Amino acid sequence: MDVNTLALVNSLREKISHLEQKQRENLKQQKADLQGEVKQYTEQLSQQAQGNRLLEEMVAEIRQSLDIKEILKTTAQQVKAFLNVEQVFIYHRVSPQQWELRAIASSDSQSKQGDITKELDKQFSDFEKNPKKIQDTSSEDIAKIIVPLEQGEQFWGVIYAYEQRQPRYWSELEIELLDRLAAQIAIALQQAQLYEKSQQAEAELKQFNQKLEEKVKKRTQQLEKANEQLQAVIDAVPGFISWIDSDLKYLGVNQRLAKALKMQPEEFIGKDIGFINHRQEFGGFIESFFQDSQQILSKTTIKNYVNGVPRYHLLVAQKYNQGKAAVSVGIDITERKQVEQQLHATTSRLITLIKNLQVGVVLQDRNLNVLLVNQPFCDLFDISVTPNELVGKSNYEFEEYYGELFQDQSNFEQRNQEILEANSLVTNEEWVLQNHKTLERDYIPVIVDNFHQGHLWMYRDITERKRYETELENSLQEKEMLLKEIHHRVKNNLLVVSNLLEFQSDYTDNPQVLSILEDSQNRVQSMALIHEKLYRSTGLNKIDFGEYLEALLENLFESYNITESRISLETEVDLIFLNIETANPCGLIVNELISNAFKHAFPDNRKGKIWLYLSQDSEKEVTLIVKDNGVGIPEELDITKLDSLGMELISTLTQQIKGNLEIKQDNGTTFILTFSERKYRKRY
Repeated sequence: MDVNTLALVNSLREKISHLEQKQRENLKQQKADLQGEVKQYTEQLSQQAQGNRLLEEMVAEIRQSLDIKEILKTTAQQVKAFLNVEQVFIYHRVSPQQWELRAIASSDSQSKQGDITKELDKQFSDFEKNPKKIQDTSSEDIAKIIVPLEQGEQFWGVIYAYEQRQPRYWSELEIELLDRLAAQIAIALQQAQLYEKSQQAEAELKQFNQKLEEKVKKRTQQLEKANEQLQAVIDAVPGFISWIDSDLKYLGVNQRLAKALKMQPEEFIGKDIGFINHRQEFGGFIESFFQDSQQILSKTTIKNYVNGVPRYHLLVAQKYNQGKAAVSVGIDITERKQVEQQLHATTSRLITLIKNLQVGVVLQDRNLNVLLVNQPFCDLFDISVTPNELVGKSNYEFEEYYGELFQDQSNFEQRNQEILEANSLVTNEEWVLQNHKTLERDYIPVIVDNFHQGHLWMYRDITERKRYETELENSLQEKEMLLKEIHHRVKNNLLVVSNLLEFQSDYTDNPQVLSILEDSQNRVQSMALIHEKLYRSTGLNKIDFGEYLEALLENLFESYNITESRISLETEVDLIFLNIETANPCGLIVNELISNAFKHAFPDNRKGKIWLYLSQDSEKEVTLIVKDNGVGIPEELDITKLDSLGMELISTLTQQIKGNLEIKQDNGTTFILTFSERKYRKRY
């Protein structure tokens, strides 16, 4: 082998050796890489298995409760422990403008929520595009991750976790597990919601059952109470009640019916309605009632005799249970029948009375429809139709027969309306017809048991009476004029006598005779003054006595020539009217008392005062007081035994009017006369 060949062989050996070495190194490196990959894959499998176990533990922990609040709280704690982060929040999207914090897990006592809801609002558009995508929103200073949560197919909220204590990166395994956890939480939320709804439905059902039980209990109580009330009503009904089926057999009777027949109610059940011999009429009525399928309600009146006395019973029957049964009520209406018969007899007598009255009578119901008209009414207004033809007419139709006969028809119609609206009694209302007849009308509202039931009108022809009244009024006016003339002439005659007395005084100088003539003249003038007041007054039997006294005092002051500067006068008189029989003697009494005061109370032109009072109390007793402050009556003088015409007149006239005269002595003299007006038989 040559050198070149040897060198070539050596060279080849070196290359082969170098290749083998390099191949061995490559194989060693490949083995190391393969071992690294196996180790890494083994670690990944271990982590994945560990993550699966952790996920199963987390899901199991979460699913231990069906309460949403508890589920969310557990979820937040589990995620915080799994990710080993500082804080975990779970937010629920309540509305587009509101996030609600539902759970929190934090290592810090001061939870740093910050502007999380604002950040969530910014990220919400991404959730809308991909509601299942986990978003890593980490920055250099803080690691953050947001896991969306669904409930059913709807976006529910998010899990928000962050860590800022140390650098933190989210592994694919963590994100995968969070994604799977979110899916399990969605199932748990849906289950919790279903459970919550079922619990709510169960609570509502329980509440409904309670209410239903209460209603049933209350309704049962009401039915029991109603049954008791019905039984009480049935027992209280003043009649016989029986329940009968369509086979004409008794289903039951009330106590009153059983007691009346001296049986027990249960003895009737199942028996034919004809088992009681004396009830043939009742059986026939019930049988006919059931035979008529169209008839639901029926009633009849049965007359029978009890100990020879007729008794009436009203039977009313009504079907029920689709016509297969009926209830019958029998009521003794004998008393009502008797009242109806009496009422019918009274009504007949009243109608007969109205028809035979000599005044026109119209009776209308409360709707003004005519119920009754008598013949005199038709005669008054010359109505050609019969009264029976007017019955049933409306007020408008009825007034057409006679309304136009009145002179003032519009006023007549208006007055009718006023009377009907007032609904009160109207009497002696006069109306004149076109034929100059004068009618007098009365209206009587018909009131029954305090309810207005109708209208009664009565018309009378008073034409002749009005004529007599006119003649009587004219005659009375003539007599009044004649009486006034008589009073006038009496007054003139009395004044003539007064003048004669005055003329007579001119023919004597004897003071005593002059005094007598003057007193007589004053007495005559006092009587003349009464007759003057009578013929000047509007009435001819009474005068204003106070006005008369003032005129009398004026005449006396003038007659005795007394001035008020010497003797003043004070009067206080009430408005009192007296007849001539009382006024005449009273006037003479006052005349005597004032005259005596002028002559004896103030001697030697002494000055003084006279008072006159006139009053009347509630018992119509009149008090007349004449008082002066003169010298008074001497104590030793008994005026009752004094021989004086004036005092004798006072005493006699006081007795005439049956009065009482009292005399008091206190700073002068006071006369107190009490009396009542005398009642005399009228002379004209």
